[in-house]
Amino acid sequence: MISNISVSLRPVTYSDIETLAQISADSFNDDRHTHVKRLGRKPFDMLSVTRSVLYQGLGRENCAYMKAVNSDAEETVGFCGWGFRVSNNDLVPRSDPGTPLERPDDKGSDIEAKDPVEEDSIDRLNDLEDETMKQWMNDFMPDTNTHFMYIQMLVVAPQARKQGVGNALVQWGIEVADRLGLFTWVQASEAAYGLLAKQGFEVVAELKLDLDEWAPRPPTHEDIENEGGEWGQYMLRSMKRLPKQQAVMHL
Repeated sequence: MISNISVSLRPVTYSDIETLAQISADSFNDDRHTHVKRLGRKPFDMLSVTRSVLYQGLGRENCAYMKAVNSDAEETVGFCGWGFRVSNNDLVPRSDPGTPLERPDDKGSDIEAKDPVEEDSIDRLNDLEDETMKQWMNDFMPDTNTHFMYIQMLVVAPQARKQGVGNALVQWGIEVADRLGLFTWVQASEAAYGLLAKQGFEVVAELKLDLDEWAPRPPTHEDIENEGGEWGQYMLRSMKRLPKQQAVMHL
């Protein structure tokens, strides 16, 4: 049985971005959904996506990011980003992320579009997921007067999985949500589903994907370890957690 490691939660700064982006890329390296999306004409690059999300989010007054640091090794082992929709951003528990650093030019990535014109199956998969995300948000957060929190990213380094890191990161946001009386929403990956369910998040909608219908080719051993030569089924879940108290502050 793996025991929990001791972590301290600290605000994310701009100087953390490259480390966190690499942790994110490493963490999703065994995610079948991510692997399939890498096979499109515009291959999905988790490193660049995470870097972009962090650069944008750290500059916004309605976002708060926390990292988990192994207290013994002083090693960053995960992070979580929270978005807020409240009328008063002074309620958002964010810290000064420091001075923005010069952003790397992601356009210079070694990963280039395979076909600059024709749409492929991964483009259509991305469109389906984008439309589903918009529909879920419209269903559960229908107007600007709906106040809530949402998880933007939740990432745990592979070597620190199942050691309490994810629980600590999610619990930080839960305590804020309960204090403010806000419900919390997230689109959960398969890896995050079990953790979030244990923290009180309930499934309110699902998108079931047959990855073999979207993938341009079967998986190889270089992609992921698999049995039967198939990518298999994958579930994206819309999950919601209600606060333990009603809002007591002017949101």
